[in-house]
Amino acid sequence: MDSHNTERNALRKLMRERRDALPAEYRAAADRAICEILLDLPEYKSADIIFCYIGVQSEIDTMPFIQKALADGKRVCAPALERGGLMKAKEITDAGDVAPTDFGLLEPAAGCPDVPAGEISLVVVPCLCCDRSGNRLGYGGGYYDRYLAVSEANIAVVCRERNICEDGGISPLPHDARADVVVTERGAFRRSGV
Repeated sequence: MDSHNTERNALRKLMRERRDALPAEYRAAADRAICEILLDLPEYKSADIIFCYIGVQSEIDTMPFIQKALADGKRVCAPALERGGLMKAKEITDAGDVAPTDFGLLEPAAGCPDVPAGEISLVVVPCLCCDRSGNRLGYGGGYYDRYLAVSEANIAVVCRERNICEDGGISPLPHDARADVVVTERGAFRRSGV
């Protein structure tokens, strides 16, 4: 393992521990604010189909955002992980369409239809940490980077302020997908030129 991977894995461990240690009250308040800001994004308002992860454990709770998007008449997809490090977007119509996996994730049920990446307007992506320039540190599986490489959707990464890294704190790799907008409880931060 090269030193860059060692550094990234150490940062992943640190940021996961930091996220897990955040007070529940702070997490809940931040998550509500993040969902409200997502709903106010122009990318959300103009989107017909949205692809959003479903937060579990100490991740940002995206279910209120998903439920409001469905109530607003948007088509909503959630990720389903597949062998070979691939991920599909599967359409859900309500919270009952998701179930826990062996890995503790919530994924769409097997019968939920696939939605091609080219039809999706907005992808809401998780992270362990990110900077305000749109560089994110994920969990290390590369699922989102591979998926986003074939998508032309707008990318919004969600992150609580206490997990934001200073710009330059995350050294992106050539294949890392960069977010168009970073959403925290304090607002939406766009990378320059977007």
